[in-house]
Amino acid sequence: MLQRELRGSDRGTALAYLRYVPDDALELLPEIMWLATDLGLAHEVRDSLMWISRKQLSPRLEALLPRLLDEADTDIAPYDLYRCYAEMLAHVQTWEPLRMLVDRALISPDEDIREVGGIFMRLHGPAARRGDVASLTRV
Repeated sequence: MLQRELRGSDRGTALAYLRYVPDDALELLPEIMWLATDLGLAHEVRDSLMWISRKQLSPRLEALLPRLLDEADTDIAPYDLYRCYAEMLAHVQTWEPLRMLVDRALISPDEDIREVGGIFMRLHGPAARRGDVASLTRV
Protein backbone atom coordinates (compact mmCIF):
# COMPACT_ATOMS: atom_id res chain seq x y z
CA MET A 1 0.00 0.00 0.00
CA LEU A 2 2.78 2.46 0.87
CA GLN A 3 4.47 1.76 -2.45
CA ARG A 4 1.28 2.79 -4.25
CA GLU A 5 0.98 5.94 -2.10
CA LEU A 6 4.58 6.92 -2.86
CA ARG A 7 3.66 6.91 -6.54
CA GLY A 8 0.30 8.61 -6.07
CA SER A 9 -0.92 12.05 -5.16
CA ASP A 10 -0.36 11.70 -1.39
CA ARG A 11 3.40 11.12 -1.48
CA GLY A 12 4.17 13.62 1.29
CA THR A 13 1.91 11.83 3.76
CA ALA A 14 3.38 8.44 2.83
CA LEU A 15 6.90 9.80 3.36
CA ALA A 16 5.93 11.28 6.72
CA TYR A 17 4.49 7.92 7.81
CA LEU A 18 7.74 6.14 6.91
CA ARG A 19 9.49 7.91 9.80
CA TYR A 20 7.62 5.57 12.11
CA VAL A 21 8.39 2.39 10.17
CA PRO A 22 12.09 2.54 9.20
CA ASP A 23 12.13 -1.11 8.12
CA ASP A 24 9.43 -0.33 5.55
CA ALA A 25 11.36 2.74 4.44
CA LEU A 26 14.42 0.58 3.84
CA GLU A 27 12.37 -1.80 1.69
CA LEU A 28 10.92 1.12 -0.28
CA LEU A 29 14.28 2.81 -0.79
CA PRO A 30 14.16 2.79 -4.63
CA GLU A 31 10.81 4.59 -4.60
CA ILE A 32 11.95 7.02 -1.92
CA MET A 33 15.14 7.84 -3.82
CA TRP A 34 13.14 8.46 -6.98
CA LEU A 35 11.24 11.12 -5.02
CA ALA A 36 14.50 12.74 -3.87
CA THR A 37 14.63 14.56 -7.22
CA ASP A 38 11.28 16.25 -6.55
CA LEU A 39 12.29 19.52 -4.90
CA GLY A 40 8.86 19.85 -3.34
CA LEU A 41 9.41 16.58 -1.45
CA ALA A 42 13.15 16.84 -0.69
CA HIS A 43 12.61 17.63 2.99
CA GLU A 44 10.16 14.75 3.47
CA VAL A 45 12.50 12.33 1.67
CA ARG A 46 15.42 13.30 3.89
CA ASP A 47 13.26 13.07 6.99
CA SER A 48 11.99 9.60 6.10
CA LEU A 49 15.58 8.35 5.69
CA MET A 50 16.92 9.91 8.90
CA TRP A 51 15.18 7.22 10.95
CA ILE A 52 16.97 4.33 9.24
CA SER A 53 20.20 3.14 10.82
CA ARG A 54 23.23 4.35 8.82
CA LYS A 55 24.65 0.84 9.16
CA GLN A 56 21.65 -0.46 7.18
CA LEU A 57 21.07 2.52 4.91
CA SER A 58 24.57 3.13 3.60
CA PRO A 59 25.17 -0.29 1.96
CA ARG A 60 21.69 -0.25 0.42
CA LEU A 61 22.33 3.17 -1.08
CA GLU A 62 25.76 2.06 -2.34
CA ALA A 63 24.11 -0.81 -4.22
CA LEU A 64 21.20 1.30 -5.49
CA LEU A 65 22.94 4.52 -6.49
CA PRO A 66 24.59 3.34 -9.74
CA ARG A 67 21.26 2.02 -11.03
CA LEU A 68 19.46 5.24 -10.06
CA LEU A 69 22.01 7.32 -11.95
CA ASP A 70 22.06 5.02 -15.00
CA GLU A 71 18.27 4.73 -15.26
CA ALA A 72 17.41 8.34 -14.41
CA ASP A 73 14.38 10.07 -15.83
CA THR A 74 15.45 11.94 -18.94
CA ASP A 75 13.22 14.87 -17.93
CA ILE A 76 15.65 15.66 -15.12
CA ALA A 77 18.81 17.53 -16.06
CA PRO A 78 21.88 15.45 -15.10
CA TYR A 79 23.25 18.33 -13.00
CA ASP A 80 20.00 18.47 -11.01
CA LEU A 81 19.94 14.70 -10.55
CA TYR A 82 23.47 14.55 -9.16
CA ARG A 83 22.92 17.65 -7.03
CA CYS A 84 19.66 16.35 -5.53
CA TYR A 85 21.19 12.99 -4.69
CA ALA A 86 24.39 14.56 -3.31
CA GLU A 87 22.41 16.94 -1.09
CA MET A 88 20.24 14.14 0.21
CA LEU A 89 23.21 11.82 0.88
CA ALA A 90 25.07 14.58 2.73
CA HIS A 91 21.98 15.50 4.74
CA VAL A 92 21.42 11.92 5.94
CA GLN A 93 25.17 11.52 6.48
CA THR A 94 25.71 8.48 4.30
CA TRP A 95 29.31 9.30 3.47
CA GLU A 96 30.34 6.25 1.45
CA PRO A 97 27.47 6.56 -1.05
CA LEU A 98 28.20 10.30 -1.28
CA ARG A 99 31.87 9.53 -1.96
CA MET A 100 30.80 7.11 -4.70
CA LEU A 101 28.58 9.76 -6.29
CA VAL A 102 31.31 12.41 -6.09
CA ASP A 103 33.89 10.04 -7.60
CA ARG A 104 31.53 9.26 -10.46
CA ALA A 105 30.69 12.92 -10.98
CA LEU A 106 34.33 13.99 -11.07
CA ILE A 107 35.12 11.69 -14.00
CA SER A 108 31.97 12.46 -15.97
CA PRO A 109 32.40 13.82 -19.49
CA ASP A 110 29.63 16.30 -18.63
CA GLU A 111 31.13 19.53 -17.26
CA ASP A 112 28.00 20.31 -15.21
CA ILE A 113 28.12 16.93 -13.46
CA ARG A 114 31.85 17.41 -12.74
CA GLU A 115 30.91 20.74 -11.16
CA VAL A 116 28.57 18.95 -8.72
CA GLY A 117 31.40 16.56 -7.85
CA GLY A 118 33.75 19.46 -7.22
CA ILE A 119 31.24 21.32 -5.06
CA PHE A 120 30.57 18.32 -2.84
CA MET A 121 34.25 17.39 -2.65
CA ARG A 122 34.95 20.91 -1.35
CA LEU A 123 32.02 20.75 1.08
CA HIS A 124 32.59 17.22 2.41
CA GLY A 125 36.02 16.13 1.21
CA PRO A 126 39.23 15.83 3.22
CA ALA A 127 40.10 19.54 3.14
CA ALA A 128 36.66 20.44 4.55
CA ARG A 129 36.56 17.77 7.20
CA ARG A 130 40.15 17.18 8.27
CA GLY A 131 40.07 14.75 11.15
CA ASP A 132 36.31 14.14 10.83
CA VAL A 133 34.93 10.67 10.10
CA ALA A 134 32.65 12.24 7.50
CA SER A 135 35.48 12.57 4.98
CA LEU A 136 34.93 11.42 1.41
CA THR A 137 38.39 9.86 1.18
CA ARG A 138 38.91 6.14 1.38
CA VAL A 139 40.24 4.77 4.63
